[in-house]
Parts: sequence; C-alpha cells; structure tokens
Amino acid sequence: MHLQQKVQAVTKILNDESEIRARVFDVIRRILDIPPEDIKKAKVRRDLLAPPPITTFKGIDPTFLYDYDGWFFKLKDYTPDIVWPVDVCIISPKAVSGGLQVMRFRTIAPKEVRGIVHRISPFMLRVDVGAELDSEIITAAVIMSYLGGKWSRAEKVRGEDPPDFIDQGNIAIGIALRQRYEWAVNIGFENTPSARIVTDPTGMKELFRLRDVAPGRDRRDMLMNWVSDHWRQDRRDDDVETYVRKHLRGGTKFDWRGMECEIIPARFDIEQRDRFIAERENMRRSGSDKRSIEVSQ
Repeated sequence: MHLQQKVQAVTKILNDESEIRARVFDVIRRILDIPPEDIKKAKVRRDLLAPPPITTFKGIDPTFLYDYDGWFFKLKDYTPDIVWPVDVCIISPKAVSGGLQVMRFRTIAPKEVRGIVHRISPFMLRVDVGAELDSEIITAAVIMSYLGGKWSRAEKVRGEDPPDFIDQGNIAIGIALRQRYEWAVNIGFENTPSARIVTDPTGMKELFRLRDVAPGRDRRDMLMNWVSDHWRQDRRDDDVETYVRKHLRGGTKFDWRGMECEIIPARFDIEQRDRFIAERENMRRSGSDKRSIEVSQ
C-alpha cells in the first residue's frame, strides 16, 4: 500500500464546526493556562538559541493528546531524507518533567549554527520546547543533528543523550511523513499558539464557507483547492482551445469565527502541482497545448 493510502486510511478528519472549535480552544488553553517563566529574572541565552516566545508554537499536532493509539509508522524505518525539510509541532499531556510539553521541530541549515554547536551534519533540527515545570511553562531551544543513523544533541554535553531525546527526532520525522499527505488548517488567535486541524479540500470548502469577509472586500476570497484539467477557449482566437492543466488555485489565509486560519496543503499535492506546471510548460513549447474547435455544419 502506498504511504498516501495508508495515511488516508487512518486519518480522522474533523468536519464538525463545534468539534473543531472545541479542539482548538482545548489545545490553546492547555498552554496559555500555565503561567510563563519570567525570563527577565532567569539566566537565559540571548543568541540564536534564546528561549522562544509561546507564539512560536504554530500548527500544533494534537495526535498525542487524543489519538495516540492511531499511530502506525515504525519510526526507525524512516530516515530524514525521505521527507526533508520538516516543520512539525507536537504536544504531550505529560512529559518527562511531569507536566505538559509542546515541541516544534524545524529544519535548520548547518551554516546557521556553525560556531554555536559541535555536531554538524546535513540533517539538523532546531527544537523549540515549552515544558511545564513547577507550575510554570519554561521555553528553551536546542539543536539536534542526525549522525550515524540516529539523532543526538548538536551541542557538546556530558554523557550520552537519553533514549527519549533520540526518539523525539524519529517521532518528528514520522509525523512529518504523515503530514506530507494531509491537508490541514492551522487555527488560532492573534499572538497565540495555533492548532493543526486535519481536513481535505472538499470538506474545508464546506466547513469554512461562512468565513469572514476580508476588510475592504465585498465578497469572500476563494480558498485553495484543486481545479480539474480542462480545455478553455482562446481569448485571441475563437476557433482555438487552450489546454489548462490540473492546478491549485485560491488563498491560504483567512479569518473564521474571530480566529486566524491558514491552510496547509499536503506537500504531496504541492509536488504534484509543480510537476503539472512543468508538464504544461513542455506542452506550450511543443505547441500541443492548443487544438482547433470542430464546428458542426
């Protein structure tokens, strides 16, 4: 079975407005209800790895809050190159510290961290962490490097990395691989984290049909969706039709029920779009993108 089919078989899509709002509020409140650490009083880094703000945690995947049993990828079967680059955010109700933990894993270029860390490799992740400790949420940033077939701290540390730290890198790749085939909408408020809600182009169009009209506009902008391939009459010649390749069209950002939303199309579909664009360009160069209209007598 193709990976795309595996993901579609197990993915639970939310298309009920009340369920979506409840989930978004729950994810955001779990984080905002914990007072942040006062970094002005703490001794923290001020460089690239300075503690990130809470707003860093965008597109939080709530898999481990509600559907841990739905996990199906064997994490060690997949290496970073299969889905690189990555940008995933996860939340766990009870981490090693004993409380809530949210983590965002993002690809970072080796040149950005040279002189800051010691273990450099082609595959490196910046990991922003927010962890509940002593009734406060403390944020920090670390760099992970993929060397010798496993993830490890890129900074020089004493002793070996704990197994759960190594597993987190594998988990990030596994989630990124699943998200590669998913359409989703990141939903949140201004200056807050946001939650990732899995959907599909059809359900999204119906669910958000009553989205807010943008300021200065008299109608809603079209949401990103697939447009099927078709032939269209040439504007300059009524007897000729021009081929229009299947493509993605529409906007990705909008407001809904007072919340800020951003459509995250499946990367698999984005790659298909780019391939279709290349094919369409080849047709244009060869002249096969046009045909004469046969008129019945």
